[in-house]
Order: sequence, then structure tokens, then C-alpha cells
Amino acid sequence: MDEEGTEMCDCGKKRYGYYADAGFIFVCFACGRFKCEGFSPEMEQFFKDEPAVILQLIQDGVFKSLSDIKE
Repeated sequence: MDEEGTEMCDCGKKRYGYYADAGFIFVCFACGRFKCEGFSPEMEQFFKDEPAVILQLIQDGVFKSLSDIKE
């Protein structure tokens, strides 16, 4: 992860990082791939089954951008 809260996706584009109380999620808006860290296995499976929920949680402000973290 870089200082902007992004990392490279397998497709060659950036994956943008978001956080919530439970963990982190990195989403590639180019290809749709995402990676979870720190969530329960059940929650990760839910995201895999219903990936549109991730976008809704970002839009609703539940997931906050890692780029917003100020040191």
C-alpha cells in the first residue's frame, strides 16, 4: 500500500483502500476485483456473494477512504 491508500491490482490499475471498524477493503474500480483484510470469513463471503454491497457501503460512508487518514 502506498501513502495514498492504494495498491496495484492484477489488472494493472490501482485498487483503492477503505476502512471500517472491522477491517480494510481494497477495490479496483477498473475490473471490479477487491481484497479484504480483517473481516470475518462470513463477511468476506457475503462481499463475494453480493459485491454491490461494497459500493453501497462506500457511498453511505460506512467504509472510509484510507486517503482521508491524516497523520
